Amino acid sequence: MLDALAEAIEIGERSGCPVQISHIKTWGARAWDKAEAMLALIDEARERGLDITADRYPYPAAFGGVANIVPVPARIEAMERGGLEYLRDADLAESIRAWAEGYLADLGGPEKMVFAPLEPMPEIDGKSLAQVAEERGEEPWRVGLELTIRGGVSVIYFSMREENIPIFMRHPAVFAGSDGHLRVLGRGVSHPRNYGTFPRWIGHYGRDQGLFTVEQVVRKCSSMPARKLGLHDRGEIAPRKIADLAIFSWEEIIDTATFEDQHRYPEGIPHVIVAGVPAVRDGDVTAATPGRALRRSR
Repeated sequence: MLDALAEAIEIGERSGCPVQISHIKTWGARAWDKAEAMLALIDEARERGLDITADRYPYPAAFGGVANIVPVPARIEAMERGGLEYLRDADLAESIRAWAEGYLADLGGPEKMVFAPLEPMPEIDGKSLAQVAEERGEEPWRVGLELTIRGGVSVIYFSMREENIPIFMRHPAVFAGSDGHLRVLGRGVSHPRNYGTFPRWIGHYGRDQGLFTVEQVVRKCSSMPARKLGLHDRGEIAPRKIADLAIFSWEEIIDTATFEDQHRYPEGIPHVIVAGVPAVRDGDVTAATPGRALRRSR
């Protein structure tokens, strides 16, 4: 992990490109003690003049594909042989088994992988790899291989340590990011970050944990990411800026989505204005559709 971060820094310095570590984390038990070392590398690079920042979602679980359990070289070799079904070939399957068992051990076991397919699959939705393997009477790595071949299977990975989240969040070069994606309310298994990222930054960590003042956490949720993304007409309340406003109560704002009940909207945000037009008024979504895709501006 530290080598990967050092490589990103080297690429930024040699190319002159700004660097964004998205989304900074310590994945797996072997990395849990490296949060401070990661931030030290970032500090050193910033002192040398590199424009490097990072973003963080406020949850100890990641979201990705089940294919992570299969090593990349095996996937490449299978495709060169004609398709992912060739992962079942004896030589590839044996390499996958060795990789997957180490991967699952670092993760904390197959119970740390919970299935959340983008297209609902009721037979596995919300179940762990350990549960599905037991139901099928197969070894966990073999279930992961078969679901990789099937495709379209996403997973929530409980791979991080809660104590490291505030360490990253407090750093002056780290701002909020959801790493989320649109889901249909109530459909399938989701990740709570799709509903609660910014209210959790503000309410849970800012107000309840005392990590930030309201001004500090709003900056981390608005102007910092807007500037990094080149959205120079947004992220601040100022003349000639686009009026994108989330009006919330500092005393009441909080996320309500959980890993057990993911499809829940936050509380304490009565009004939302998008490009000067009310999109949420008194907690109800209006009929207005003022949103649009954003592009980097000069």
